Amino acid sequence: MSNPTTIAVPIKLDAFILNKIVCEGDPDTDDSTETPPDPEAPQRPNNGSKIAPITQPNYTFLRLKNHVLQPDILDLHDLHNASPASRNPRLTDLGTGEELRHRQGAYLHWSVPRVYRSGMAATPDAPDNSQHDGITPPEDDRASGDRDKSAPLFRQVPTRWLVVRRLHPGTAKPEDSEIPEVQAWVVESDRLRDINDLGLDVDLQTDVSPYVAPTGNITIDRQAEVFIGEKFDSETWEESEAYRVPVSLLTGGNMLFADYQPHNSNVFSIIDNFSYTKDGKTEYLSEARASYYVIGWHSVTKDDPFHGGESDDKLERLGACLMQLNNPESEFAKEWLALTDSTEVLCHGAMYEVDWNDCKRPETVLADLASKKLHSDVPVAVGTTPLDSLLAYVDGQREHEPDGVMKKLMDSIVKIQTLLIDKDDSVDAQRAAEDLLYNYNYQAAPGGTRWYFGGSANEGQPVTPPSEAMIRNLDRLNDLQFHLDVVLRTQQDTRWELFARWWKYVSFSKNQESDYKNQVKEEVKEITARINQLEQIANGEGGLASDIKFVIENGRLRDDPRGKMEDELLFVKLVKKEVMQNYYEQLDPTVMVAGIESAWPDDYMELLKVRPPKEISSWGDDKTVHNGIDWTKLVKSEIGSKPPTAIVEKLPTGLQKTAQALLAEFFRLMPNSEGMVDDSKGDKTYFPQFHDQGGSDTKPTEQTLWRDRWGGRQPWFPLILEWEVQYYHVTMDHWSLDERLSSSTDKVRKLRYGIKDKIVLKEEHIEDVRTLTGRVLILPQAGFSLKSKIDDILDNTPPPILAEYIDDKDRALLETELGRLKFLSAPFSGLHDHLVTRSQGAHLKPNIRRAGEKLTPLGDAKDGSAGFGDEQFRLIDTETDLTPYGSLVRPDPKYSLFKPATHGQFRITKLNIIDKFGQAIHATDPRWSVKPPPPIYPYISEFYAPQFLELEKDGKKYYRPNTIDYDENHEGSEYVQLPPHMNQLARVNASFVTRNIGEEMWRPQHEWENPIWGWLVINYAQYGIQAFLPDGRFYREIQLGGFGGTRTSEKYLPFGRPDKPTETRQLDSLLDKLGATADNLQSFVDMINGAIGKAAPAPEAYAQFLNSIVGKPLALVNVGWSLEIATPEYTSQNTNLGEAPPERYILEHFDDITHEKLPQYSFKFKLGDEGRAYDGLLGYFDTLEKRKDDGNDLDLDNLYTFFKPNEKGPWTVKIKADNYPEIAAYHTPALVRKPLGGGWDSNTTKKISDKRNQMLKSFGVVMDPFTPIHLYSGILPIKELRLPTWTWQDAMSRMTAFFRVGPLLQAKDVEAFNKDYILSSDYRLGDNEIPNVQKNHKGVIVPGIQEKDGWRWLQPYINPVTGEDGTTTKEQVYMPLMVQPVVGVGLENGPYKALEGYLQLQKAIVRK
Repeated sequence: MSNPTTIAVPIKLDAFILNKIVCEGDPDTDDSTETPPDPEAPQRPNNGSKIAPITQPNYTFLRLKNHVLQPDILDLHDLHNASPASRNPRLTDLGTGEELRHRQGAYLHWSVPRVYRSGMAATPDAPDNSQHDGITPPEDDRASGDRDKSAPLFRQVPTRWLVVRRLHPGTAKPEDSEIPEVQAWVVESDRLRDINDLGLDVDLQTDVSPYVAPTGNITIDRQAEVFIGEKFDSETWEESEAYRVPVSLLTGGNMLFADYQPHNSNVFSIIDNFSYTKDGKTEYLSEARASYYVIGWHSVTKDDPFHGGESDDKLERLGACLMQLNNPESEFAKEWLALTDSTEVLCHGAMYEVDWNDCKRPETVLADLASKKLHSDVPVAVGTTPLDSLLAYVDGQREHEPDGVMKKLMDSIVKIQTLLIDKDDSVDAQRAAEDLLYNYNYQAAPGGTRWYFGGSANEGQPVTPPSEAMIRNLDRLNDLQFHLDVVLRTQQDTRWELFARWWKYVSFSKNQESDYKNQVKEEVKEITARINQLEQIANGEGGLASDIKFVIENGRLRDDPRGKMEDELLFVKLVKKEVMQNYYEQLDPTVMVAGIESAWPDDYMELLKVRPPKEISSWGDDKTVHNGIDWTKLVKSEIGSKPPTAIVEKLPTGLQKTAQALLAEFFRLMPNSEGMVDDSKGDKTYFPQFHDQGGSDTKPTEQTLWRDRWGGRQPWFPLILEWEVQYYHVTMDHWSLDERLSSSTDKVRKLRYGIKDKIVLKEEHIEDVRTLTGRVLILPQAGFSLKSKIDDILDNTPPPILAEYIDDKDRALLETELGRLKFLSAPFSGLHDHLVTRSQGAHLKPNIRRAGEKLTPLGDAKDGSAGFGDEQFRLIDTETDLTPYGSLVRPDPKYSLFKPATHGQFRITKLNIIDKFGQAIHATDPRWSVKPPPPIYPYISEFYAPQFLELEKDGKKYYRPNTIDYDENHEGSEYVQLPPHMNQLARVNASFVTRNIGEEMWRPQHEWENPIWGWLVINYAQYGIQAFLPDGRFYREIQLGGFGGTRTSEKYLPFGRPDKPTETRQLDSLLDKLGATADNLQSFVDMINGAIGKAAPAPEAYAQFLNSIVGKPLALVNVGWSLEIATPEYTSQNTNLGEAPPERYILEHFDDITHEKLPQYSFKFKLGDEGRAYDGLLGYFDTLEKRKDDGNDLDLDNLYTFFKPNEKGPWTVKIKADNYPEIAAYHTPALVRKPLGGGWDSNTTKKISDKRNQMLKSFGVVMDPFTPIHLYSGILPIKELRLPTWTWQDAMSRMTAFFRVGPLLQAKDVEAFNKDYILSSDYRLGDNEIPNVQKNHKGVIVPGIQEKDGWRWLQPYINPVTGEDGTTTKEQVYMPLMVQPVVGVGLENGPYKALEGYLQLQKAIVRK
């Protein structure tokens, strides 16, 4: 055979057996869902798996007429009548009671490869590579060159599928059926079928598939009447003209379409009901063993991902298609890669030895095993992420685990639990890792753009703009950019508002009333005007985008006069763009079910291993008889038959030889009657990927099943998780932010929101309750693999550290038994959306976008009488993912459906897992009953765990969770606690701030501005505080002692006064407060000493040996924090009358009549943390609303700190929950209402900038310069603020340790005064700065001190200074002198001199 340009692509084929016995459920349990006659009677056990009735997408809910539009075309599965079979509509016609025999048999489903599950779109940063990667755009767009390259393109799937069945000899009963041993069918996936053309023998639920056909001649109203898919006998089938639709997995409007078999009958699956014709009647086999093979190809060659394109590199194309060769260097691979013709795909998959018996269940029903696990252990956990949920389960279950090996495995996981978070074994690193893990609880969204000057000549330091003009222009550029970001976010939000207005209109039952239409029309007109106004502000002529472009290209604003050309050119050269910090919102909780593993193949997320034709193990084998099986009729037609009957002859010519080789491989690898397989093959060939015992990570044993053999096992492929919860909204008045224990046995308190200590929720009788439901697909979890995480820990953690956690036995257990810990997880998707009255789901969107094309409004969606025309749908764009509630839910007049913030508890009332064939397991009894189902007690992670109540019974104290309700006889909690958080995107802004002279408003400082306004260093030698200027020059010192308890030195002495005066008024105010009383100074020193033991290590450059003389330098800075929401405040999307207002609002609101302020959310936050060494806060002051005349900005009456030795005492205040600062959210609107109504005005850039600054809540902070400070809010990720290295490095290079000494007796006088060596303010001393005459002098004798250690004596002198007027004044100055130790013992001749001065350690505190 020649080498055709085909490629064999493996697919996974699964077979499911359905008969009445399977539907009846597990014989070991009473699985009848029939409701007992007496609803009060005890319910019988109902724990087995179920066969869910077919629930197809209801495309009637897409219709715009008669108010049937719904937010989700997919209903949740109703299991209450799933068994017995006589009551299940999947197997019985409930109208006639007739058994639907044609629906029983083997259900075959093949998984479409990943290459067909992804799309591609061009972006500003990524060009259109669609043709390079084998995605063909629509022909008409390619011809016109007018397609939308930003629109995603999706690959078309193969639409022809050959299904071959071989019945194993002697297994078919009745034996006289004369059914062929080998039989085949062809599935046309793209065949469009109209309900009016279907015969009465076509089953709408199993013979065809509903599909949103993207064709122009099918209206919305007819979507429920069109279907795709048809199955033909291969001998009579031939390609023919018919109505076709392009089939793509991502454009059909149904996320379950590819993988949920009831939704893709005769598209990606078939039912083999083992029917045959005898005496003109349809009969069915009662027993059989069958093996199946599926081959798929593209009926339209240009849709093939390997057809044409711009790349001649087949390896590149393979990578783009998520595929790889077994060995690219092999002979056959190289030969195939060298071919220049287009390649065609042949998908193929096999399943051997499927046993059918219409009166028996398969030997092993995996769904029943999963159901028993679910009901016996209730292995459900709720956490913030899959890992968080899993750890909660392991930690809670291990004490009750009956399986000894599994218990030891769980114990081992708990031992290394902290290493799963962070491999650093230090306590501080673990707490830092826990904080990082906490931040993973939030979903991020882009926060906008900011501009800065890049290209510093000095590493680690920012560019310093050479002119005030450049600084001013950069400020204005960033103001413009933030204004633009606000406008674009508001525009996006308003687009959704317009869509919501359309949705509420078309779904309203009285939308034909003229008054209502006119009202809607006015609203639409107003929203349309806003979107257009925002567009004009952003992108119009002279708009913000244009202004920004002008600044970055010209170095000045458009309306400014020309400045210095060198400044403008330098501005253009230096200005760079970076992203601002993200906005965040709380993720939906994650539920994990243990004991049930994901059925996606282990190697699903890996590149698929494909084979050129010559690498197929049967290539070149022209025989059509293997293992005694004659399959000649599939390859060769009977002589004279026209049209041909052999299916291979009907395939496209280029596919026939490869298809024959694949069929030969199928029959050759089929086990014979003795279970033996002919597995011989050439050295250069390979078996297909799924002909193995597990995926790439599996270590097979003799008991490991082959992936292409049925083996008596009914497959279980969990695909859908459906949930229902009851959410109880607990008023915000019941919550507080505080340091709390996570459990009754925990010893470490953590900051979290919780129910206030004296409130018992059960006694509050919470009535604000909502039932919420949702659905989520169980997808391959590429981002989370417990095995890979633990393998990484075992391989990369240093052995000494690992040995502190686990021994060799634990390690061996983890390496060999970890695979036994099965689980799957999924989020409660849509929970938060429900609380803001929005719905997730597959729903009608008024704009359609065919692959690669621009958005086009649906004709049926337009309604000019209500203001909805082409312009409105163009403005809506793609903002249609969520639907508003509208009239969907009837509100409670006492409580609002709309919750601006979440704070409550929920309990799980339904948890169903549905597999891809419709098998279902359930955590609660699905039968209808007047009594609620038994509660589910999940394992709850720390973040969601309720606090514990301390109760007393029979004189004994005990603890139990503080929940909405509880059973005294059960110690667990069925309620999951959702601590307070806002239900829309927000962020904490943090920056170092300053006040401009003459202004009351704080502003963030530039990156080149030094935020430090002073330094404080404790002087242990004399128990005082030394103050330094921001640049590190000494300022003055305050010591304990003297008159009044403290004494303050002269400014700058012993060093000279700086030539240029520095702003010191704020520092002076603080020093005045410190020196006012001895208690104030002592309190400050106590704060520093208290923080020393919990401080993080300083950088290596810091001279640690100085700690015995002076303390670590502490920076004085001003910081500002604010809480900003990303978009305009959410409002209720409910249109039913009678809804109460929300408990509180996010932003400030006033009553329309009384003008009184309405309740508003404000959130407390904590600055710093005494228990975290990686937090640098020592204390903080509140700031004054207005700067005092003396330049002080701080309220110095109270210094808030964690490090207060006792509750009593002056000045310092212990930071506690009751004095945490409080902050309310704000938003800078892009548009503001005109005073008397009638439209909107554009907000100005200056007002937006001023609003941001006005909302900063500022503090004066004492901090460790080496360590960041943190803001802990409990509602958003932890926010960090860190001093840039340059701010302290340069200052500390000037700082030295010095202290007053004396009097010292000296036998000789000191060196005479020399004004050339006066100690200046710039005191970076070195040997070359000590004059020779002083070096020759023996120096000052100081006991215990040697010159070689770097000590200098600073000696005061009187320096006469003559002023301009001729008068002479005397000033005190200092000169550095050498020091020497005491040598020998004895008295020198007098007279003796008494010296007072300073000892200075010449080395700087920090070495550069």
